[in-house]
Amino acid sequence: MGERDRLNDKYLETKWQLSAALNNMAQGLIMIDAKGKVLMTNRSYRAMYQLPAEIMGPDSTLRDLLAYRAENGLFQGDIDKFMAAILERVTRGKPSVTEVAVPDGRLIRISEQPMAGGGWVSTHEDFTEQRRAERILERTERFLVMVLENIPQAIVAKDARTLRYTFVNKAAEKLLGLPRVQIIGKSVRDLFPAETADRIEHQDSEVLAGHQEGEFVIRTVSTPNNGQRHVAVRRLPIADQASESRMLINMIEDRTDRPDVADVAA
Repeated sequence: MGERDRLNDKYLETKWQLSAALNNMAQGLIMIDAKGKVLMTNRSYRAMYQLPAEIMGPDSTLRDLLAYRAENGLFQGDIDKFMAAILERVTRGKPSVTEVAVPDGRLIRISEQPMAGGGWVSTHEDFTEQRRAERILERTERFLVMVLENIPQAIVAKDARTLRYTFVNKAAEKLLGLPRVQIIGKSVRDLFPAETADRIEHQDSEVLAGHQEGEFVIRTVSTPNNGQRHVAVRRLPIADQASESRMLINMIEDRTDRPDVADVAA
């Protein structure tokens, strides 16, 4: 009897720990069997869909939860078709990830995993803010690219570790006399004469080492396909949160046709 009580206490302790862990998950969780009967839900799932305690009885089905959500404006669509699709995925036993728009404007990411012996468990995560942030970032990136493409100065970006080109704008294509497909991924040694490449690499390395150029510096550069050009160059290292340089931006103004340009090339 003592051993039985000890095992029973251990079982209750384990059950409590599991329940506490599931109910403190940030994601909502629901588990159903192969026929759609709800085996369990956690606190986050019930809060996410505003499900009252009385609907979560021992005989509750996923259909019951969907019907309640539909009555309260948190589900749209054909419940039968939705149930059939879920039970088909349960039968196939293949994991899936989907994003579902809730009528109140939220976007829920649902990750489904089959269970051994039949059944299905899924986690539900409110993805609304992250998706909104991604869309804002995408719009910002498109705007910045549009700006960079249409400014008269040549802009080139290089990987700080390899010094290979990762971005050039239209003005840079014109300055170098090459389309960007022939520039991206290349190093200065792939594009420029050896003497010019040596000088550019040295200047890039100096800036990355912390010797910042304060102003635009006038140089004479032998371009790959546009002859010699007199250019004003300024370099700007871009660091990550750990203050490690990840990118080097070169801003280049072609001043070849300006009569006041002095050739100060080394």
